[in-house]
Amino acid sequence: MPPKKQPAKKNTDGKKKKTESKKQSGNKVSSLASKVLSGKKTPTKKEIKSLAASVLSQDETKGKRK
Repeated sequence: MPPKKQPAKKNTDGKKKKTESKKQSGNKVSSLASKVLSGKKTPTKKEIKSLAASVLSQDETKGKRK
């Protein structure tokens, strides 16, 4: 007889646990970063802010580092 499947683990509030997903930049931001780094494009202020926001949103260690 095969073993029974275990039900999904739940938090103490009864909700299913979410698996953490890795944050990724969108295609538009990735393409922009590639062009800027290769020297093919000079970014506008808006594009610079977009790139910075993308990097900061992916930072897993918030705050200052030692």
